[in-house]
Amino acid sequence: MRRLAAVLLMLLATVGVARGQPAHEGPARIELYTMGPGNDLFESFGHGTLCVINDKYPSGACYNYGTTDFRDPVRLVWNFLRGRARFWVSRMPLPLMISAYSEQDRTIYRQAIPLSGDAAEQLAAMLENDTRPENKYYVYNHYVENCTTRLRDYLNIASNGELAQGADVPTGQTWRDVTLRGFAIDIRLLVGMEFLVGRAVDTRMTLWNAMFLPDVLRSEVQKRLHADVEVVNVRRAPIPNTPPLAGRWLVLAVAGALTVLNAFAAILGRPRLWRFVRHLDGLVLGAIGALVYVTALVVTLVELRRNEVLLVCLPTDFLLLVLTGRALWVYLVARLALIVVVAVALLAGALIQPMLAALALVAGPLTVAAVRELQNARRPPQEAAVAGGGSSP
Repeated sequence: MRRLAAVLLMLLATVGVARGQPAHEGPARIELYTMGPGNDLFESFGHGTLCVINDKYPSGACYNYGTTDFRDPVRLVWNFLRGRARFWVSRMPLPLMISAYSEQDRTIYRQAIPLSGDAAEQLAAMLENDTRPENKYYVYNHYVENCTTRLRDYLNIASNGELAQGADVPTGQTWRDVTLRGFAIDIRLLVGMEFLVGRAVDTRMTLWNAMFLPDVLRSEVQKRLHADVEVVNVRRAPIPNTPPLAGRWLVLAVAGALTVLNAFAAILGRPRLWRFVRHLDGLVLGAIGALVYVTALVVTLVELRRNEVLLVCLPTDFLLLVLTGRALWVYLVARLALIVVVAVALLAGALIQPMLAALALVAGPLTVAAVRELQNARRPPQEAAVAGGGSSP
């Protein structure tokens, strides 16, 4: 049905012109369309497109820099993580664009950009030139090279730098802040932010940087270029409203539960239960550490490579599955010493990532385990062997 509706819209637009609909006269007219979030990950930050109405496209042609092959999301995500996601600009009739995003239940905003005739014609030519096979492709980066940054840069050129003037001021927000709001559609993404996304997103954005977001671009175009905002379509379904810090609170809850479980096993003093809990610690902490390290080694994005959580979550925690006696005690002390160093570095400002959840997840269970092993070491040899299941230090 969607494809049929799209074809009908294109036919109606063509027939309308053929039957005497007045052709566009005068210089090109430029319109900025920004869309609110959708339901999928690739729609969670919104979208934007520039449209041209001129003699060549009297019904309007829209240039979309967010085009790629979404049919294979696994491959797309892999290419994105490797820094080689290939996007391109596509051209779509204006009526079809509005229909398509309305069917996706996206809020659509329109702004007519007040440009001089020469500036509008120049911008129209640049957009059309980007559809040529040798110009249309680019490597996508979510923060600095996306469907909205391209529009921002072109509008700045067309306005003789008015959009960028004075936009180098800090916004008070970090890249992580805005990313957490966009990822609020899925708690798994928010949890991933706590472990996998590194210090590159913890610097403050300038207003110019923040215009990589369609809603910020829309607001600044309204203020700086005096382009009024008109609502073309309103989303009917509510936007998912997960708190941006829900992932952090979930990790803290897991950390608390794991710590309590370790304390409970230590108090009961049952060797089998203690071994089970220690092995659970090794599986959980080791798996998280392995994921963090594999991600940092495999991906090429600096946002995922320079990750301070590498100092906290270690794949060596798998050793908790096999270590006993003094070797286990030494390992626990070394791990807690590293945690203390990281905590001091955070307080001193040498480290900047928000790592409270990761620190709690590691420090809580390992502290209880270290105390338990210390108490076991101070017992008489025979009693310690019984309490530790034959694994006294």
